[in-house]
Amino acid sequence: MSRLFLVLQLAFPFFLARPILMTAQTGGYDENALRLDGRIGDVRIVRGIDGPILGKIGGFRGLDLTKLVEPSPRAVAEAKVFQRDYGPGTTILAVGIAALGASAGTSRIHDLNAVIPIGFGFASTAMIVYGGTRLQRAYNALYKALWWYNRDLLKR
Repeated sequence: MSRLFLVLQLAFPFFLARPILMTAQTGGYDENALRLDGRIGDVRIVRGIDGPILGKIGGFRGLDLTKLVEPSPRAVAEAKVFQRDYGPGTTILAVGIAALGASAGTSRIHDLNAVIPIGFGFASTAMIVYGGTRLQRAYNALYKALWWYNRDLLKR
């Protein structure tokens, strides 16, 4: 199972496209509100009910969320938190998963010092927990940024 997760994690950058940012706003709230649309391997930010895809987040690629939510100052503050935590979170999580694989691999070598696989195990656990925590903070900030943007959209 961990091999499948590792392969999927390493394959994400090949399936990602560059984000498209659109800032023109015409119409009401339903046409301009931002929402998340989850797909396998990425999350898309969509404008309106059936509107265009403004950007994709997945694998090791995020998007410039601050430009997307620019009209709302509180949304921009949350977008900066997302951008600060998303890249390092995904990278550290991927390195932790690779270290977990190294731990499993070195544990199968019989004449190797037992401290090495244990060290890889502790290091991988620490990196996975830390990377996952940063990634969770990033996604929480993403949700808050879209919420603030949509809330401030009602006032315009």
